[in-house]
Amino acid sequence: MSRRRQFLPKSPLYQGLSALIILLILGAGCFPKKVVVGEGVSSLEKAQSLFNEAGGVDRPSVEVPAASLQKYQQVVNTIEQEVLGKVNKPLEVKAFALLAFSQWRLGNYDKAMDAANRGRQLYETQNLTTTPREYGMCLIVGGLCLTTQTYKEFENLQGPPSKELRQSLTARLEQARQSIDAINSKLDPREDIVVYANQWQLAIIDAAIRIWTSEGLTREVWQTDVCRWLSRADPVFAKFPATPYPQQNTTRTYKNKFERRQKEYCQGHYLNQP
Repeated sequence: MSRRRQFLPKSPLYQGLSALIILLILGAGCFPKKVVVGEGVSSLEKAQSLFNEAGGVDRPSVEVPAASLQKYQQVVNTIEQEVLGKVNKPLEVKAFALLAFSQWRLGNYDKAMDAANRGRQLYETQNLTTTPREYGMCLIVGGLCLTTQTYKEFENLQGPPSKELRQSLTARLEQARQSIDAINSKLDPREDIVVYANQWQLAIIDAAIRIWTSEGLTREVWQTDVCRWLSRADPVFAKFPATPYPQQNTTRTYKNKFERRQKEYCQGHYLNQP
């Protein structure tokens, strides 16, 4: 019988994550008030509403609630059948962002990354500037998919993983973290999507530590790797805005948690190692 490991739901980040997802989509100016609403734009508004409804009951975790899955599938169907090719370029980037996030939550990782790549390429090749949040969503979907895939594998293991398997799993998490971190070179750190992405980096660090410290190995075996992961947190904390931002308490919670772990596990050792 699989030993169920609750990864995402235990973290404060994931308790507020759906609200932040909605925030990324519901910003002022998402649909300009003076635009003549055509069929494609109307369908995109419908898809956005469905996405917000899905996020309202979804607490991003390995298991997605059935009610959310249904809504995310409706988002996918609406965008693919009624939106793409029927709206202007900035709104199409929004459509690809909604599509990519919905496919991610549905577990359709290849389709999620395809939609994200199309949105990213459209934004970059058209030199767009009006939809930075949605562009950022497209930038980080690949890392989100890899994170979810990796932790699903860990959660479904039969018995404690070997040291070698933990190394493999956490190496993939580091790859996901670096992929998400790339957004920091593209967008203003004050953008909500950048804050969201950096909080995901903290969640990934937390996940890697959970993998290393899960049952089956002694502290002497995992201590160096855990301390190396903790050392990755400080550069991430430095990327958050100095001014107030959404979900700021989440960042503080992680900072306090990681500082306690450094004192408990590391005692000043390994903290500057990559």
